[in-house]
Amino acid sequence: MSPRRFGRCLAQVQIVGPADARGGAALAIDRAASVRDWMVMRGVPAFRIVVTGEDPRGRSPAAEARLHIFVGERSPR
Repeated sequence: MSPRRFGRCLAQVQIVGPADARGGAALAIDRAASVRDWMVMRGVPAFRIVVTGEDPRGRSPAAEARLHIFVGERSPR
């Protein structure tokens, strides 16, 4: 049985690992990359996932060692 197709999916996941006082930017990116790897192992296409260290909203993290995951759609071109 083949999966149904409901049009073109433009979904994208952004995983943000803000730097904290404990590990800095490198550890924050590693945390976010670990989540990306976990999602890919469970079937999320890797090309739909972006890993960054800066929150696109410009906010600082509310708690240390916390990740932010944003799910949205890219605008069609």
